[in-house]
Amino acid sequence: MEVRRLPVKPSPGDLSVSTRYFMAQTISWLLEAAILPGKLQDFEAVGAELLKLTEAEPGTLCHEWFISDDQTTYQVYARFKDSDAVLAHIETFSPFVERLLESSMPVSFQVYGLPSEKVQDILAAYQPVYFEKVHGFHR
Repeated sequence: MEVRRLPVKPSPGDLSVSTRYFMAQTISWLLEAAILPGKLQDFEAVGAELLKLTEAEPGTLCHEWFISDDQTTYQVYARFKDSDAVLAHIETFSPFVERLLESSMPVSFQVYGLPSEKVQDILAAYQPVYFEKVHGFHR
């Protein structure tokens, strides 16, 4: 499956309002994964360890983990100040990937906003679906 990439390179010297908006835009994602049978405790232990380190990242604005009633599916909602904050989080997250994959299997991954080309390159392995903001606000 080919991953759709977002256009993230403004024209050289283009300092239009839309370019400034892009440069300051937050990035969010929603990751859904199935917890492997008998691995809930392992998953929760790794998640708690990762979350503790993530709280120290100044550019991570939100990082919340949710679990389904039947405790077989989880979703992680994360929101970052910008692409640099996403890169910092990826550095924190990378040592945990193998352990998380031993206890869970990614099902879907949606990314909201316009991450940099570097972020898109790194996230491509997870086959994200990108959504560009059209309307809305946050407080």
